[in-house]
Amino acid sequence: MTRYKVVSVLGAIAITCIMSLPTVQDELLAAAAPPAGVKPTAMIAGEIKIVLLNHNGEIDGFLLADGTRVKFPPHIGASLAAIAKPGQKVSVIGFTGLRTQFGTAVEGLSVTSAATGQTVIDQPPTGYETRPAASQWLSVTGNVARILVNPAGSVDGLIMASGEQVKLPPHIGYLVANALRERDTITISGPGARTNLGTALRASQINLASGEILTDIDGKPDKKGKKGKKG
Repeated sequence: MTRYKVVSVLGAIAITCIMSLPTVQDELLAAAAPPAGVKPTAMIAGEIKIVLLNHNGEIDGFLLADGTRVKFPPHIGASLAAIAKPGQKVSVIGFTGLRTQFGTAVEGLSVTSAATGQTVIDQPPTGYETRPAASQWLSVTGNVARILVNPAGSVDGLIMASGEQVKLPPHIGYLVANALRERDTITISGPGARTNLGTALRASQINLASGEILTDIDGKPDKKGKKGKKG
């Protein structure tokens, strides 16, 4: 069984950026603003490059052309589908995350289509919702094109050169990232889903180019920060 150690990453806190916005976006930004010093808010604009999915096949954000990742909860994925399409220009209001060597992520509060003016706002789900479950065991082999981080600055995903998206537990994300070398061919297996928007899976086993095999990595860490078996 492979042992894991926690890698601590320090990032600079992003500076609050408030731009001149139309009245409706001013109201959204004011409503979303947290108490001073809690989380910096910003409005960013850009073109959607990739729609991001969780391993159940639900939309949970997108990647902008400038490399910024925008995260939304999957329960609003159906609403995002009308706006979050590659090539569409959008403006996003959200909480800016930590800057890392792999980029920055934003915790989205609202997104507006530049073409239609349609806005989707993150709101809590109403009532009990039955979420789809990953029904397939998938395996992908190839090179990693991009490493994804969450707003906390932790590595929690990969995008393969062939387009598949891989979800990683944040507590072992940097371990995996540090083990990767340029143009390495790796094999990742785990539960996932194939949809018309793409393929996504949650990593359970990773066969590294070095020959090392990381197994049962989708379990939870123990109190010492090491990866424990999924219980």
